[in-house]
Amino acid sequence: GVINLSEEELTIQLSSDLPSGVISFQLHNENIPHPLPTISYQNEHFNQLFNQVNLVDEIRLGPKSTQTIIVVFRPGTFEAQMETESVDSNTPKFSALETRNNLFEVTGSIILTVVKPTKHQE
Repeated sequence: GVINLSEEELTIQLSSDLPSGVISFQLHNENIPHPLPTISYQNEHFNQLFNQVNLVDEIRLGPKSTQTIIVVFRPGTFEAQMETESVDSNTPKFSALETRNNLFEVTGSIILTVVKPTKHQE
């Protein structure tokens, strides 16, 4: 989770340096039980649609509060873009590790940018 240790409300912008749609963020996902179990969990009612809805790109975090953020990795989005885009030295590195098993390596960053609200003078 993300914790605001300050006495002010903060806005946290969520992003990634990977191509658009590969990494997304959610605050809640119906595929993940709450509270999380302490043992391995597999949901027999898994629904891919829950990984594609209620996406957020920023959150507001009150003073001294905590927010869980779910990071959704959608490799299908990446694979489609990898086939159509050329990769240069300024973009994250992608390499096919083993094509017969459709494995690949992805290197990128998740970026959390904190925006402190400005005080309006009257």
